[in-house]
Amino acid sequence: MNSEEEEDDPLEPEKFPIFQKGREVFDMVIKITDLIPEDNEYLMQVKNWMLDDAAQLTVKVAGAEAAVLFIQNHYNNQPLRYS
Repeated sequence: MNSEEEEDDPLEPEKFPIFQKGREVFDMVIKITDLIPEDNEYLMQVKNWMLDDAAQLTVKVAGAEAAVLFIQNHYNNQPLRYS
């Protein structure tokens, strides 16, 4: 794909409101985990789990939403709509 096609791609996850909200959640988790003291091994493990979960949440939900929109568009031949 060239850069012009990428700009017009209607299935870009970054355009989905749920993806944007996921980024907000991830940014908030980063701020919260920055408060965890580095000398506590258990809390550092919890910090890693929190960051992993927040990162995966955004990607998985956006990917699922993109798949649903693609299937709807493919079978209904209707233009994609964003809420």
